[in-house]
Amino acid sequence: MRSPAEGPGCAPSGVLHAGAPLADLRRSFVPLWLFHRYAVAAIGKTLGGVHYSYATAGDSAPPPTRATAAEQGEALDALMATLSPAALTVPPALALTLSSGVNGSADPQYDSEVFDTAGGAVFDPLVATDVAAQVTLETLLAPSRLTRLHLQHAADPALPGVETLLDRHDRDVVARHDDAVAQRIALRLDTALVATRGRLARDKRDAWAQGVARLLGDKDALDRAPAPASRPAPAIPPGMPIG
Repeated sequence: MRSPAEGPGCAPSGVLHAGAPLADLRRSFVPLWLFHRYAVAAIGKTLGGVHYSYATAGDSAPPPTRATAAEQGEALDALMATLSPAALTVPPALALTLSSGVNGSADPQYDSEVFDTAGGAVFDPLVATDVAAQVTLETLLAPSRLTRLHLQHAADPALPGVETLLDRHDRDVVARHDDAVAQRIALRLDTALVATRGRLARDKRDAWAQGVARLLGDKDALDRAPAPASRPAPAIPPGMPIG
């Protein structure tokens, strides 16, 4: 709720100190918009994950066990929810509030801690969508994670594999092109898949990586994917420390 002193284009009370440039809202917005980045990294470890302890010879610690199919399914559901248009849409009114000019000359530290704009002072909400999607995709499509999924599914078909992950991507992301936000998420996913496949395919010494690369190459989505250079991914601002 606005205070009586606040009007259109003013920052809500408590967000900025009196007299601070409104452009600093963009700096405050980043850690809030990406607040989930550490939870994503933690939850992602469940996919292809193993429960283990720091055991020593002769102790009574239980042996390592794989995360159950139910645990991994819940983790995948939570991660895919962060790629939904509802989660990655910046409210239009907020996007306008974040469009304020920066006083003075360029500051490299400031620039590294805010999202790229659409030109000048105009905030680009699709860049925020793109960056948040990258945060999740970097976890989901980490080559080591895909390899672990491939290994566990080969050992136990009841556990999710790479195709499980790709099927969810197709169903929840690629098949949705309702609006600009959904299209940007799908674009970033397709581009990330192409890039990940390339990294795995280049590892000629690792047969498992080659197998995962072939699985990625079998998906119809990759045939429709743009070249990675067609829209360079915007940089993800640093996590800690900010400010």
